[in-house]
Amino acid sequence: MKIASLLVASMATLFASTYHHPAEEKHWDYHGKYAPENWGELSPICRDGKFQTPIDIQTSETVALKRDSLEFFNYSTHIDADVLNNGHTIKVTPIYKHGYENSYITIDGKFYKLLQFHMHTHSESRIDGKQSDLVAHIVHQSDDGELAVVGVFFEEGEENIEITNYWDFMPKNSGETSFITDVNVSKLLPADLSGYYHFMGSLTTPPCTEGVKWFILKDKQTISKEQIDALRKIFPDNYRPIQDMNGRTVFER
Repeated sequence: MKIASLLVASMATLFASTYHHPAEEKHWDYHGKYAPENWGELSPICRDGKFQTPIDIQTSETVALKRDSLEFFNYSTHIDADVLNNGHTIKVTPIYKHGYENSYITIDGKFYKLLQFHMHTHSESRIDGKQSDLVAHIVHQSDDGELAVVGVFFEEGEENIEITNYWDFMPKNSGETSFITDVNVSKLLPADLSGYYHFMGSLTTPPCTEGVKWFILKDKQTISKEQIDALRKIFPDNYRPIQDMNGRTVFER
């Protein structure tokens, strides 16, 4: 269950907390008239939901998981991917072809196929009030439609080589697309996958659908200031504010 870091490919498939859905046809934004505090006008659950994401994880209040429920499979498969600037993030969607070993996770033995990944800067969820410089959201879906998102935090530090390899494929303008080949999605993940926080939440963009299984990995990746600035030049702060816990339990492994 070991895997390294591929933050950039994340940028293509990963800016996935931004899961594609019909509500994207309605305008929303991170600033102005349709900023997060007004998303409830587009989708009431954004305002009235009780299991909204992101959250501030308080480590002193977590409950220990007695077994490891999250496992990764076929993440080292090299794939091609479509890259989309959807006006809110860069979303990378793998193109699965005949003969590919599809990347997926299992949660308590249930299969969830990798759909896409995307990024937010800064991070959306926080740990004990601390916000990371960037987060990659890796979105998965089961055959019956359940969503599961794995969050990977990035902190400013050494240059991330994988991101360097893919950064040039980021479309700069809303609606633009590009195409990347030979993506090793495993490089998006940190080396240690054994520790994580788990909670029930929602999509972090309209329609803010609930029932999403969230896993925030404890091990983090590094990314250089120049790499962070490259994304923030396109999306200066594409993150949703912290939402109420409403009595939820956060489990820790």
